[in-house]
Order: sequence, then structure tokens, then C-alpha cells
Amino acid sequence: MRQWSFRREDGEWLASSIPRADRNLAAAIETLVVSFGENWQAIESCLDSWARMEQENGFDYSLSTSGAVARRISEETVEICDLYDQFEDMRISAAEFVGLLKALSATMQREI
Repeated sequence: MRQWSFRREDGEWLASSIPRADRNLAAAIETLVVSFGENWQAIESCLDSWARMEQENGFDYSLSTSGAVARRISEETVEICDLYDQFEDMRISAAEFVGLLKALSATMQREI
């Protein structure tokens, strides 16, 4: 599983991972998180909602931001869907998805 990190550049959060993700996946992540701006509380709220929906629904639910939709398509998989032709839809593990949101929240809390 990739470990994600984020850095702020020109007002946007840029994503990188180890092992390295391809540019399309990084673009999907960056597009998904752009609407959070500097609001780590919004990310924490999304994580709470995600966990609650997992308990209530198992899978087959989604969360949307202004740029993309994260859809839980199976117990193990999240699909990040493009809304404005900025990237090709991508799939990642559900654990990786939660991990990257936690990493972004932690980075925001340290840097802002």
C-alpha cells in the first residue's frame, strides 16, 4: 500500500506517494482534495462520515467534493471519479483512501 504525503504549493495541495503513484492517480487525489483548502476539520468530518456509512452500508456509498467523487465500490476498493475531465477514473484500496485523507489532515494541522 502506498504512503501518501502532501505539500502546499501556490495555494494547492500536491500529492506524492511511496511507492510512487502514476501522474493520473496523483491528479485524481489532488482534484479530490482541492476543495478542502486549508480546512482540516472538513477532512475529519469526511472521515467520520465515511466510517459511519461503512458501518451502515458496508459498501456502495460515496462522498463528493467540488472536483471529484470517491465511491466505495467493494469492501476493499474505492473508485475516484472525475467530474470535469481532469483525470481518468482510478481505483485504490479503501485503506489507502482513508490513509491519504488522514495524512492530508495531519499535514494541514502541522502547517497551518
